[in-house]
Amino acid sequence: MKVYITTYVDRATHEGPILDESFSASFAVGCHAMAGTINGFLDHTQSSLTIFHWYLNGRRIGEIEQTALSSAACGVPQVMVSGDEAACAEARAFFNPVETAAVKQGVGRNRAIAYPPDEARARIRDAARRSLALVGTARPFAPILPMEIKVEFTRSDYCDQYMDRAGVERLDARTLRWVTTDLGDWHPHRRPPRGARPRL
Repeated sequence: MKVYITTYVDRATHEGPILDESFSASFAVGCHAMAGTINGFLDHTQSSLTIFHWYLNGRRIGEIEQTALSSAACGVPQVMVSGDEAACAEARAFFNPVETAAVKQGVGRNRAIAYPPDEARARIRDAARRSLALVGTARPFAPILPMEIKVEFTRSDYCDQYMDRAGVERLDARTLRWVTTDLGDWHPHRRPPRGARPRL
């Protein structure tokens, strides 16, 4: 059995570590809640500076759901999430079954009550152990396809930079939209430039 633990992506390419169908499950460790979450410690989605909201089929999503989409694109279920209380609540609202490990409680965006390190480590270890029982029964994140992705930026010039991407529609000064059947196609950076030859 292999368990994939998500790590930081390259911000230039938005590419993460290698994941394929040979993995049994994925964990998302050290997460935060999506932008706009009350008492979500450092809540944001991708970028506090450039992104206001991200939507999947009309429902707001954050990075927890985005990592689950990337895992699902490889047929891998995301079975465990750790982070603050708000992040864990978000995961439980989207995924069932999923195991969570809360290691801090947000008391506003920039303040949190952190649980003692030994307790936090024990919570993560216990959730990871419990989540292994889900392998074989948990299914990859499965939104209705084709899925509609919308990204609402904080400023119009952040929206401008993606207008050369194939299939991207501009809804207003700050909002992009595209429709796809590819679960990994949730970021405009992953879309090919308009007129590009398809990859074989």
